[in-house]
Amino acid sequence: MINLSSATDKLQIILGAAVTTNAVDCYVAYRDTTTTSISPAGVYTSVSSASATDIVSSPPASTQRLIEYISVQNRDVQPADVYVRFSDNGAIYVLHKAILSPNDKLEYSDKKGFRVISSVGTVKTNYTGLSVPTNSSQSVSVLDRDITFSVSQAGSFIDPSLAVFGFPVEANGLYSFDLLAFYNTSATTNGARFNLISESGDLTAFYYWKSLTTTGFTVGYAIVNPLTTPSAVDTSSPATTANNVLLRGFFRAGKSEFVKLWFSQEETTPSTMTLKAGSRVQFYKVA
Repeated sequence: MINLSSATDKLQIILGAAVTTNAVDCYVAYRDTTTTSISPAGVYTSVSSASATDIVSSPPASTQRLIEYISVQNRDVQPADVYVRFSDNGAIYVLHKAILSPNDKLEYSDKKGFRVISSVGTVKTNYTGLSVPTNSSQSVSVLDRDITFSVSQAGSFIDPSLAVFGFPVEANGLYSFDLLAFYNTSATTNGARFNLISESGDLTAFYYWKSLTTTGFTVGYAIVNPLTTPSAVDTSSPATTANNVLLRGFFRAGKSEFVKLWFSQEETTPSTMTLKAGSRVQFYKVA
């Protein structure tokens, strides 16, 4: 339970950037408790800018405001960086940070704490925040929706803010990863390009298996540093559906960030390629 116990305490939301189209919806349920009474209440707030927005105001004197439930839903068309923070008379403490895909919801309850609910109502196993796994734990991130790349994105990197599939890393950490991606294409004459997007860091070892026929695979090595260009280009795909690629290796992080899979079609026509829901990455911090 989150307790606002003084007349200078309050709860805030801040976004990493202003929304593109639709505001982020916030709802908070709380109860005010004094020595003689308990008063339940709820408040709704719409957040659009990157400035700090109060979602729960300070309680009256001699009152404890107990936060029981928080809902933050991203109604925008782009992913949203969401920070929930506690303000103690201007001293700021970040309680939780998450990157919400469109229609994802960050939820808090006094029983379950913070968690992210996907657009289809499932709890995300590992959502795209900068929480870093411990050395001994393995985490899994699963893509919960299809992502279709348009003709204008052929052969070049898409805006990294749109690439929401990958894994979080901590500065100077060494990470092992296994990334299995499934994709469809509008025609078998359309090949695939793929790599990882990183602002600062290097692949220390990296290889991949990619389907070349509907029944077989090819193995190749594809170390490209810095991670800013495609690692492989094929001029065809084995089928229009159920194509796959497995990327496996080690990544040395230069900063704390979210390393993302980049994926795009080789040709401008046919015009589409779709990274499929169910693609997944397993990762853990080695050192």
